[in-house]
Amino acid sequence: MYKVLNYQGIPSDAGSAIKYNIPQTSKQLDFLIFRYGKRKDVNVVLIELKQWDELR
Repeated sequence: MYKVLNYQGIPSDAGSAIKYNIPQTSKQLDFLIFRYGKRKDVNVVLIELKQWDELR
């Protein structure tokens, strides 16, 4: 995720969360990136990591 967050295409004012618990459920997201748009709308990218054994 370090490489993803350092990608120049991600705005510097974007927020992120690791192991985010979804309220009122027992579900959890591995990682998410979010940002408010020009019209105050929320843009979110959800990332669910699967099993892996090497970094590229």
